[in-house]
Amino acid sequence: MSFKFEFIKVAKKCFLIDIFLLIGGAILGLNFVLSSQISLICSIFVLVATLKTYENLVENELRSGKFDAIDDQNTDNFTDENTQKKNVSKVSFVKFFSFYKLAAYVFMFGCFYALLKFHLLSGIGFLAGIFPIVFALFWSLLSKK
Repeated sequence: MSFKFEFIKVAKKCFLIDIFLLIGGAILGLNFVLSSQISLICSIFVLVATLKTYENLVENELRSGKFDAIDDQNTDNFTDENTQKKNVSKVSFVKFFSFYKLAAYVFMFGCFYALLKFHLLSGIGFLAGIFPIVFALFWSLLSKK
């Protein structure tokens, strides 16, 4: 399955959980709803940025030609020891902290700061906004089995 199809499935589950969060937020007040929705949007940006960074890392490794020598029919002399010695790839600091992820985290920090500055921050609401992403990912992983 493709990345986009999986992301759409997770997003649907996330927004289904978000409806219940909004219903609960109607009882807890405007600050809770505002904090939870802003943190949900920020966490979606962080998730997309992380997945895009990972996708780029995998594509770059495949384009580098390191895995061209692996033949599907001749895997007898291809062992874990050989791969550990030949293809020890070190993920550098620059690759790990990509522009996408840094921009998403700066956006999240900016939203958190704005909520705090205007006295609209609800700590429980902000954490509750992250919950749908985590729960939807676990739900998707468990539903595959």
